[in-house]
Amino acid sequence: MTIIPYSAEHETLWNNFLRESKNGTFLHHRNFLSYHGDRFVDCSLVVLDDEGEPFALFPANFNAEGLRVQSHAGLTYGGLITTTHATAAGVVAAMEAIAEWCRRERGAAFIDYKPIPYIYARYPADEDLYAIFRLGARLTARGVSSAIPLDAPIRMRRGRLAGAKRAVAGDLYIERVGEADWGVLNTYWRLLDDVLRQRHGVRPVHTAAEMRTLMERFPREIRLFVVRHDREVVGGCVVFLTPRVVHIQYTAANDKGRKNGALDLLFRHLITERCKGVDYLDFGISTEQGGTVLNEGLASQKEGFGGRAVCYDCYEIAL
Repeated sequence: MTIIPYSAEHETLWNNFLRESKNGTFLHHRNFLSYHGDRFVDCSLVVLDDEGEPFALFPANFNAEGLRVQSHAGLTYGGLITTTHATAAGVVAAMEAIAEWCRRERGAAFIDYKPIPYIYARYPADEDLYAIFRLGARLTARGVSSAIPLDAPIRMRRGRLAGAKRAVAGDLYIERVGEADWGVLNTYWRLLDDVLRQRHGVRPVHTAAEMRTLMERFPREIRLFVVRHDREVVGGCVVFLTPRVVHIQYTAANDKGRKNGALDLLFRHLITERCKGVDYLDFGISTEQGGTVLNEGLASQKEGFGGRAVCYDCYEIAL
């Protein structure tokens, strides 16, 4: 295996390989990764096989302070991106070559590796988990998400169904925000910011302007849904759409929305109507502090819609 540091001249190669991969998503597209360019030092790698053909992609950044190559600190998951041609032996060789390159060329002491959760893969792709086991990887964090197989979801709990019915009776309705409706995005982001600050003491990772940039780059993959009452935005969420998974992010409802079941209505709509043809709906993690704390109330809400556990892991490989 030959390791080539990614540069702008590899952009077409990278994106074409990603399109043919069995486990990559638009989060690995260079237009998404380049968005993080001012926050992270890119350390992405292209792996070539013995014949000089692309074998794998390794989206990553370098943390000089910690002497760590991270795959990827700016993404929900990084991982090794491969096609159906990848074999277990080949991926072991690729990861060994990556580890050696990171140690020799970057002076890294560790690789932080966040594998792509299995629900995102279009064909079995756990060769990397075996490869990092061979490299002595140590599990350092485990987030618990809640996902629903949309071809056979279990029945929602009565409380969630009652909330959706209450929303309908109260004349709440759902609206998908179009590309030109940036005023609605700004309105929702103010609601989201208020809810996160008041209830959790945090702010959204992205600003409204940053989310608009991402939505403009990926109009088919990133969508905003809001719930209204008499034109007032009372709740909503951002949806990341990948070939197999609808991933829910930035969910919030104000006091009126919570009282009237706005999110119950929205999630029932996404599960039973809007997301047909996709394999999973993923609500995202309900854990904190690297997975050592479970937000039981948040997990219970997601489980009330039929979600069950999928893990988002992080491993440390000592070099």
